Amino acid sequence: MLSRSRPNDENATAKARRPKPPTVDEVICAFLEHLECAVHTILFQRDIYPKEMFMTARKYDRPVKMCRVPKVNEYVRNMVDMVGVQLREGGVQVVSIVILSKDDAPLERFVFNVSHVAKSKNGARKEIDEDLRMEDLHAQFVDVISSLEACSFSLDDLPQNCTFTVMIEMDPNHENPRDNWVISDEQACTKGQSKTESVNMRPIRSITKLRMQIWVEESSMKQELTGSA
Repeated sequence: MLSRSRPNDENATAKARRPKPPTVDEVICAFLEHLECAVHTILFQRDIYPKEMFMTARKYDRPVKMCRVPKVNEYVRNMVDMVGVQLREGGVQVVSIVILSKDDAPLERFVFNVSHVAKSKNGARKEIDEDLRMEDLHAQFVDVISSLEACSFSLDDLPQNCTFTVMIEMDPNHENPRDNWVISDEQACTKGQSKTESVNMRPIRSITKLRMQIWVEESSMKQELTGSA
């Protein structure tokens, strides 16, 4: 005897077979790997260190540049790990890779809006698109790396002897991290949405599934130091 499944049964079966979206922790881990790769890409493209200090590696099945100096790698990894701690604890709105002059003036900021990646204040899961798949996320990360490589050609040259740091901006209603982070002054952490007269903003990429916007800001101080105004 043959029976025909009801439409509701077929829909339930199809839904059961659909892969589950990644968890918040899985998305955070994937983003941290991407952030580490992005930092090395920025260091190479913006000539923070000599080109010969970088080697070609593979990430997301494509060639990427990675610094071969152990102390630089350790510093980048430690900074990324510290960002990961705060993303998991909640309250992070923005992660920035900041290029500093030799006098520690912020010249460029590569900004990642991560407010929809971090956990909420009480540690609960943030809403994640049900259609998000890790392979799709990796493909968007590839696009970001490609855009970081390309945008460097549209940015004015930096002065010599620049350094870099990684900064986070917290939700005003969230307690600031107490360990390993130093509260910065307003000049270094000015957002692009405020004091726009002092920065030149250029969009880099958006990751729609994570509602993440990525852009770069050039400060007026850079224009003064390089005469590129």
